[in-house]
Amino acid sequence: MVADRAFVCERAIHAVVSPVGLTVEQWWVLHHLTEVEAASMSGLVSACRASAPTMTRIIDKLVENALVYRGLDGPDRRRVLVRLAPGGRALAASLAEEVEVALGAQFEGLVPWQVGALQAVLRMQ
Repeated sequence: MVADRAFVCERAIHAVVSPVGLTVEQWWVLHHLTEVEAASMSGLVSACRASAPTMTRIIDKLVENALVYRGLDGPDRRRVLVRLAPGGRALAASLAEEVEVALGAQFEGLVPWQVGALQAVLRMQ
């Protein structure tokens, strides 16, 4: 049941973000970047549960659309950090409430342990 709900949640997010040209994976990256100042590629891979090559493609597309940008870490110039561009921050903010409502509808009728399990599954996608 939780896996089925996770699939439905992913479809609900897709319905919100696809009209503005985002994929669910791109949404998770934007959402994560709203919670941190900057993230390394390995940090994004871990937080968004994607492979490194997949994350590179996601970030490439977000950079191409001027939603995020890559920059060198000041102290460690070998490390690349990803940050939200102003357009990415505005887009994430404009979609956040709608995504939250769409996900909230999927949590209705679940007992607390089911909500926790569903949230864990969603974090793993």
